[in-house]
Amino acid sequence: MTIIDVARAAGVSRSTVSLVLNNSPLVKQETREHVLRIIRELGYVPDNNARGLSCKTTNSLGVIIMAEENPQDGYGFDQHTGMCSYNISLGIMDGLLDTDYGIITEHFCSIANPHELPKSIRNRRVDGAFIVGSPYSPELFEQLKTCGIPIVAVGVNSNVDGFDSVFSDPGAGVKMGVEYLLQTGHRKLCLLNSPQTFRSYEVRCEAVRQLEQNGLLQFNWDWMLSCTQNNGLGGYQAFKAFWEAGNRPDAMIAANANLALGAMRYLYEQHIRLPDAMSIVAYEDSSLSGYAIPPLTTVDIHKEEIGRRAATCLLERIRNPKKEIEKMKAKDMILPEIPLLTPGMSVKQGLATMQMSGLSSLPIVDEGSYVGVVHEKELLRDDVAGKIGRENWRTPSVREESHLFDVVNQLAQYSDDILPVVTTDRRYVGAISIHSALVAVAHLCQTSSSGAIIELEIPREDYSATELTRLVEDNDCRVMNLMIRPDEKTGIWKACLRIDREDAAPVLRSLERFDYRVVSCYQLYGVMDERIEQRIKELMYYLEM
Repeated sequence: MTIIDVARAAGVSRSTVSLVLNNSPLVKQETREHVLRIIRELGYVPDNNARGLSCKTTNSLGVIIMAEENPQDGYGFDQHTGMCSYNISLGIMDGLLDTDYGIITEHFCSIANPHELPKSIRNRRVDGAFIVGSPYSPELFEQLKTCGIPIVAVGVNSNVDGFDSVFSDPGAGVKMGVEYLLQTGHRKLCLLNSPQTFRSYEVRCEAVRQLEQNGLLQFNWDWMLSCTQNNGLGGYQAFKAFWEAGNRPDAMIAANANLALGAMRYLYEQHIRLPDAMSIVAYEDSSLSGYAIPPLTTVDIHKEEIGRRAATCLLERIRNPKKEIEKMKAKDMILPEIPLLTPGMSVKQGLATMQMSGLSSLPIVDEGSYVGVVHEKELLRDDVAGKIGRENWRTPSVREESHLFDVVNQLAQYSDDILPVVTTDRRYVGAISIHSALVAVAHLCQTSSSGAIIELEIPREDYSATELTRLVEDNDCRVMNLMIRPDEKTGIWKACLRIDREDAAPVLRSLERFDYRVVSCYQLYGVMDERIEQRIKELMYYLEM
C-alpha cells in the first residue's frame, strides 16, 4: 500500500496526504481528521526510508567503530575496542531514545584503508556519524571534512581539529594512577602503554614527562612498554618480555583493563602473588575487572556517559550545522603579549617587569627554550641586586594540543596566574593566563539564559555554601552552579560561582564586604546551549582529579 492508495480512498490529492503525515498547519482540521481516519482504516504505515530519500535524510546515524585490523582479516576486532565501543554505544542509544533516529553500526579499519571512508558514510546511508575509538589514520578526518555530514569523534583522546569531540583524557588518567600509587608508597613504576599507532600513546608519555618536570616522579623510560596489540594478548606479551629481561617494578599503570589483565595472567603463571609483589592500576574500566583475582583497581571514564553526551552533541550539530566548533585547546587560549624573563636577569629587573605586566608570575625563557616560571613572592625573598635563582623556578606547562580541562587542572595545582604552552621539544610558544582560561570556560558554559561567572578565593575556615547563597539571593538573583576546589597546600578554597544575573556588581560588592576575594567576573550572554549543568559537572569532575 502506498500514499497514492490512501489519497484515492480519502478522495484527496497525494500532496494533501503528505501534508497530513508531516503535520502541516496548511490542512484544514476537518480534512486532517478524515485522512487520518482513512489511514487507520487501511492500516497504512509510512515508509520512512522512502520519505528520507525524498527529503535527503535517512533518519539513521552511523556508529563507526575504529578497529586495529580489518574485521574480515581475523576474529572480529580486538577485545578492548569491542568492550569500549559496546559501553559507548549503549550511551549513544540512551541519548537517542526520544528521537526518531536509528543506528547503523560499522567496524572500520582506517589504518589498513587510509584513503577510504566507511561504507555507511560513503554511500550516504546516515545523516551523521560517531567515530568511536582512537586507532585511525590522519587521512581519515581529512576525508571526513569533505563528506558533507556532521561527525562527532568519540572516545579516548579523540579531540580532532575541525570536529566536535567527546572524549576522556588518558593523560589525566595516568596522573591519577601515579598519584594514587605514590601515596601508597610505590616508587618503581612501569607503564603498560597502548600501541604506538594510537594517538593516546604519546598523550600518556607526555603526562609522565609533566610529572617528572613538576618533581613528582622519577621515571625509568626503559619501563615505558608499548604493546603490539591493544588487548589481553598484547599486555601478556609485552609484560612477559619486560619481566623476563629482569625488570622488577613494584607497581604498574596500564592503558586499559584488558592490557592489565594480560599482564596479570602472566604473573599468575609465574606464581607471583598480587598485590604483594606488585600493585596494578588500569585506566578505562572493563566488565571483567571485578572477576580478576585480586580485583583490578581501575580509573572509570564513564563510557556510557561519554556516549550520551556524544549523542547530544551530534543532534545539536545536525540541527545547527553552522555552529562554531568550540575552541578548547591550549593554543586557542594563548595571550599575545606576556613579557618574558631570562635566566640572567636580576631580581630587581624581574620584579619591575612583573609590576609593568600586572601579573604576579612570568615565564623564564632562554633563547626560545622554556626554562620555568617564577612567582613574585619568591623574588621578594631574594636580594634585589642578585640574579633570579634556579631554586625559585618551577616547570608547569601544557602542550599546544592540550585540552581546556587539562589547562584548568594545571592552573589549579599552582599559585601562578599564567601557564606556559610548549612544543614537544620544550620550545616556548606562549602563555595562558588564568583569566583567559576562565573566559574559555565561560564560553563552554554558554546557556539559554544570561548571567555571570564569578571566581573567588575563600579561606578554608570561612567557607560556607549557605552564606554564599544568601549573599547572592539578597541581591535578587540565584545561584545556578557552585564549584569548590580546596587547595590543601595553601588552605585557600577556590570557588567558581554562576549566577542568573548579568549585572553582577551588587553581588560583587556584597561578597567583598564579607571579605571574599573576588578574582574575576565574566558575563554570560544568553545564546543557544542548555547543557550548563552537564558541562559544569564535567569540569568539576576534572578539577577534582
